[in-house]
Amino acid sequence: MPDVVAREFFHTVLANLDLQVLDLTTGPFHTHWMIRQIEELFDCLKKHRALQTLKITAYDEETSFGLSFIYLRNLLSSNRNLVVTNENGNVYADEEGIVEELYSLNCFYQGSAEIVAFSSSCRASLVATTLVKSASKDFQRTALMLENHSDILHELMQYADIDAEGQETYFASSPSRPDRKRRRG
Repeated sequence: MPDVVAREFFHTVLANLDLQVLDLTTGPFHTHWMIRQIEELFDCLKKHRALQTLKITAYDEETSFGLSFIYLRNLLSSNRNLVVTNENGNVYADEEGIVEELYSLNCFYQGSAEIVAFSSSCRASLVATTLVKSASKDFQRTALMLENHSDILHELMQYADIDAEGQETYFASSPSRPDRKRRRG
């Protein structure tokens, strides 16, 4: 595909804000994409928030997605709602498992974003439990959880009880138990 046609196509994709599935495995787009075109496509798709699935045929995955899948990894790190598959719907993955970990992280992010609609007390419980279980093990998941639920963290901190030296921390009361008094240090 000529570069000028590819660029116009990329601009059209970006302009279609409701586009959820981009299938480049059929019709005129079932073609050998040049590496620079795939890199440019992926840069374009980093900004597309509605897109959920990109279907693309990679005849040579290492060449198509860059050395060590770097173009795909950068895309998935920037657009957490996107899954990149082949014509059969199978996700592309690298041998090191980095791409699979990104999909796992993105799935966590999407699940975290979905619980925003839950009640405040339910969200507080889920966020607190997740933070306790993941904070010491996985900084990225903790950061993603806080990105969507900083209001809950603020709410939880309102009920944190810290002694005079700032050593002991626990929840003296919670939003679900307003009858308990907060102790001030």
